[in-house]
Amino acid sequence: MSLYSAYETLSADELLALVQERDSADPEHDSDELWSAIGALARRADDAVVKAVEGWCCSDRPPLRRLGADVFGQMGCYEALPIDRVPALNRLRSLLHDPEASVRSSAAASFGHFPSDLWSPSDVIPFAEDSAEEVRFSVAFALGGTCCDRSDAAVQALLRLMEDPDDDVRDWATFGLGISDADSPLVRDALAKRLDDPRLDTRCEAIVGLARRHDERAASPILEGLGYDSVSSLMVEAAEAMPRRAFLEPLQAILESNPDDPSIEAAIAACQNA
Repeated sequence: MSLYSAYETLSADELLALVQERDSADPEHDSDELWSAIGALARRADDAVVKAVEGWCCSDRPPLRRLGADVFGQMGCYEALPIDRVPALNRLRSLLHDPEASVRSSAAASFGHFPSDLWSPSDVIPFAEDSAEEVRFSVAFALGGTCCDRSDAAVQALLRLMEDPDDDVRDWATFGLGISDADSPLVRDALAKRLDDPRLDTRCEAIVGLARRHDERAASPILEGLGYDSVSSLMVEAAEAMPRRAFLEPLQAILESNPDDPSIEAAIAACQNA
């Protein structure tokens, strides 16, 4: 039985208690048990649950306020839930000003779970300058993808976050801008600058972002990356996004070690038709 299936048999009060118990037992706030319980509670989302979570957000205990933000954020993932999302988003806006960085971080990240047409990038952009790297990371998470597609301000914020001193912030900002449809010489140059990033994941995200925009600066890094002993799946993705006949030989060698891998097969097919 899956965790979700097990949680479905619990009453709302039992589920609320379980989420708090799981949170107390998880100092890192990242266990599957905790987030499965949070997701199950978010999917319950009846009036009693929403009222209880609202109470958490107003608690004098920072961990409970953070937990409230997390649950409201997960509610944003389920568009079919019969709830009014405006009060949840308004509460998250207030939590962005919380004195505790962990609460601000959860609030900022929660916006990224809601459809981007329900909130404005301007809600979180001011917190791209937050002193806490965990908050800046959450802002990068929230602003990536479709927010950039409709907001020049979101693009500008991610361009700044791509220069952040924190590795994780730069990585997620590069990913978020890379997967968006935002395209300009400024965007491409910013992605190209990250080709020299000290973090491998960030370099790979930059390569994919350039490849999606068919920028020739991605070609040599893709070919080089496909030749590594341990090839990132992002290099395969980049090869499919910007196919070249020159990528065929290394891709075929990778396929020999990973037979029937659909992503490698798709990249090979694209390169054969290039």
